[in-house]
Amino acid sequence: MKKPARWEVALMIVAFVVMMAALGWRRSQAERDELHHREAMERIEDARLGVAAAVPVAKWLNAHLDSHNLAVLDFISGDTKVQKNSALLLEQDWQPLDAARLVEALACSDSAEVRERLIALLSRQTGQKFADNLNDWESWIKQQKIVPSKADAASYLAFKALLYHRLDPRLVHHFAIGKLSSVVPHEIYWAGPKYFSAPLRHPQLLSVAQASYLAPNDSVFGIVDKNGVAIALPLRIVHWHNVVEIELSGALVTAVYDEQTKTMLAFENGGSGTSRRFFNSAFLFDGEHLVADEQTHSLWSARSGKPIVCEQTLQGVQLKALPVVAATWAAWVKEHPTTKVLPVETGFDRDYRSR
Repeated sequence: MKKPARWEVALMIVAFVVMMAALGWRRSQAERDELHHREAMERIEDARLGVAAAVPVAKWLNAHLDSHNLAVLDFISGDTKVQKNSALLLEQDWQPLDAARLVEALACSDSAEVRERLIALLSRQTGQKFADNLNDWESWIKQQKIVPSKADAASYLAFKALLYHRLDPRLVHHFAIGKLSSVVPHEIYWAGPKYFSAPLRHPQLLSVAQASYLAPNDSVFGIVDKNGVAIALPLRIVHWHNVVEIELSGALVTAVYDEQTKTMLAFENGGSGTSRRFFNSAFLFDGEHLVADEQTHSLWSARSGKPIVCEQTLQGVQLKALPVVAATWAAWVKEHPTTKVLPVETGFDRDYRSR
């Protein structure tokens, strides 16, 4: 048998390498497709369960609406005759919170016809000429310093529940039934249609040597627990998720990325006797993107560690904050050479490698 020439051997080696690289690429693509499919299926299932649970809540709220809540909701979605009757009721019995209701409806409406109708009624009743400038309307409402009574606050929460139920049925759970607000509820605004970001829960942590995807000048948020265990949360990962749930020394820690201040906040989760699973909510208060817990759908401020719209049993609860340090990857590793770090293989179809 003729011995193959050197060039033939080299060609076979190149062909083998190319074949293995192609197989590896196909396997990587298949894994990415599987992760993408799994994430999509989880979203669909979450939506299905949330919508199913929202139906009886919305029915109960609709059966117990007060006249002003009903008038505003009918004004933005009823037929012409219903709209006229609603406008007449509001004009004859105008209340300060009606302006807040109309401005909130304006904030979450993408219909030009509905927005025009809302602006016309607002302008007639308030004398303000802000046209379609939502920021001016919201600032003006805040300047009025409306402090609702306990009954009015409860009524307003019911209004919010049904208003946002029309956008996404699952949002009804944040405000009904029996929820209490520690802030004026009309100053909690919807964050918009792109609020969703899936929380990152219990990722497999890497050592410094394994984190080859990080460059020395990459931004990270560092946490050290009471036992001296350190972890780095790279900005390139956390900005995709906002909420990260990890374990340090056997204790659950929830970290929340604050988009407005570009900082991270972290809490011992379970210090009050109950571990809660948090996720990014669809709502803003005082410029902060609020988080919600899966158990009660209460809305929390990560800046204070307190719930601001919650069930009565959660009033007075405050999560214990952990110090968080913003640093470069190189600086953090120099101070904490045994630190753990988040991986890029998180189970989500995200391109974490791009800065």
